[in-house]
Amino acid sequence: EPELKGGVGKAERAPRTTARRGKDRLGLGDAHLRADKHLPEITALIDPKQFDAMTARDSGVIILQGGAGSGKTTIALHRVAWLCFEHPDRFRADRIAVVVAQPQLARYVAQLLPALDVPGVLVVDWRAWALAAVERTIGDKQRARARGRAAHSPRLLSRRLLTEAPADVARLKKHPVMLAAIRAQWRRRLTVLAESLLAESGRADVSGRADFAQVIAAVATRPVRTLGDVEDARTRLARLPGDGAVRAQRIIERFLESERDIVAAWEELISDRDLLADVLHGSHSLEPATFDAALRYTKRQIDEPADLDIDEERRAPIDGGDDDDDPLEAFDPCDAPLLLSIAIERHGGLPFVYDHVVVDEAQDLAAIELWPLLVASRGKDGTASMTLAGDVIQRVVFDNGWDEWASVEEQLQIRAQAVEPFKLAYRSTEQVVRFSRAVLGPLAPASAPRAVRSGAPVEGFAFSDPGEELAFLAESLRSLMAREPLASVALLCRYPVRARFYASMLGRAEVPRLRLVLGAHEDDAHAGAGGDDFSFSPGVDVTNVARTKGLEYDYVILAEVTEAMYPDQIATRHLLHIGATRAAHQLWVTTSREAPSPLLPPDLVDLALAAS
Repeated sequence: EPELKGGVGKAERAPRTTARRGKDRLGLGDAHLRADKHLPEITALIDPKQFDAMTARDSGVIILQGGAGSGKTTIALHRVAWLCFEHPDRFRADRIAVVVAQPQLARYVAQLLPALDVPGVLVVDWRAWALAAVERTIGDKQRARARGRAAHSPRLLSRRLLTEAPADVARLKKHPVMLAAIRAQWRRRLTVLAESLLAESGRADVSGRADFAQVIAAVATRPVRTLGDVEDARTRLARLPGDGAVRAQRIIERFLESERDIVAAWEELISDRDLLADVLHGSHSLEPATFDAALRYTKRQIDEPADLDIDEERRAPIDGGDDDDDPLEAFDPCDAPLLLSIAIERHGGLPFVYDHVVVDEAQDLAAIELWPLLVASRGKDGTASMTLAGDVIQRVVFDNGWDEWASVEEQLQIRAQAVEPFKLAYRSTEQVVRFSRAVLGPLAPASAPRAVRSGAPVEGFAFSDPGEELAFLAESLRSLMAREPLASVALLCRYPVRARFYASMLGRAEVPRLRLVLGAHEDDAHAGAGGDDFSFSPGVDVTNVARTKGLEYDYVILAEVTEAMYPDQIATRHLLHIGATRAAHQLWVTTSREAPSPLLPPDLVDLALAAS
């Protein structure tokens, strides 16, 4: 009889060691005497060359690569602790940010930091960081006027904030050329200013004044990069006499007033075909139809509401404003990095800096999303201090415009130091690692990760109907929870709607400590305790695969791995790999007798069909 068992305590972390490994200066043999007493936990994961690269004071941007469960997050956090301990004059915990892709991973990471004696580190998910950064950068200085939207709607700069952007729009706004388009837009505006000033210097009534003409020429031709440079030019002109200087100052004042309006610059950016034309070319080019569809959406974002649509008494849409997806006068999550990047171009940076920034699961962020974080990590000398941790094989986002680290370095115009990839898998067993590599198929890296331990075989179970499957799962989970009350279990579905179904049915079957965990945007009345939150406590979490990035469980059940749910596609290969590698001890897979997923190993399918 198949049984989930023996998993409590098997979710092993990095091995502890006190071996010096030739690093006497680290004091690894007397770790109890040092403030870096937790550092020995990672010395078994890395070799001396990797250690030297990670612990250097001025190592710039470091990329930590490795497969699922290889210790990337652990090493990144220990790097933070090391930098704070070894270089306290340069790195302070309360001036360090750890940014992750998803809220649940932020909560998970926040639980790991206290043991490293680095209190005060900011741990936040990317979206929350970006929205707060926009408010902090633009905030009260510039707010769009709220026009009759529901008071309970999330807002950014007084505009509604949509839950997500349509796929075509996300591809446009996260496209690799967006940073170049923002820079081109700013250069175009500076060129217009320069031409206006040069025209003023050529006027007959001022052309004879060498001092005025010299200042204007310098302003118009020297490398003016930021609004601050333009303000300096205005100050210089204010010292000169004559009507010409006054007129030139007015030109600059009008320019400054216009260009401080970041939202207006954003409106031009997302609707200007000429600025965005390069998205139709190159390796990540958009189809013309996709481009046109995205521009129809962005045009709607910047449209003024028609008078007939507004009840002036209540300043609310007459129809009650039920269309929450209408982009009229709204931002979507892809707009925050655009606003920040526009502000960076105009101001030369952000109004805040960090001593160091860690970005975990960086493979799921586009260059335009990483750019503000990179800028925020730059010190007074302009050098960034940043750790990027990720694995391109574990992507769940496929519209971010890059699929290898060299590409994102090129887009960000940086040269990062890539630490040699971590090749040991500490979380999952040899059997789970082998299965996860098999479902990747042609996407699997040439060098296979090496598991440090063996465990239970990966088992597959085929069923003719959902009722049979649910009865089997309910009995197995009730038995497991009775035997191992401290066990953590994840039942993973492809889509949230299927997770909702499985949780409802298993709840009726009285599976104890059952939790449906879905995002807040799912607006699920049946989520029950926890809702959007992973509790990281013993029990059974039912959720969709993508939400478990970076997490781990004693047991994982991949449910409904059928041809309909997991066809032979790049995205589904990545998802199955991610779901499988959440398992620290044992992995089960359920499928259908009639149409199992073509991604499943044939021998697993054969055994499942024979057993059923």
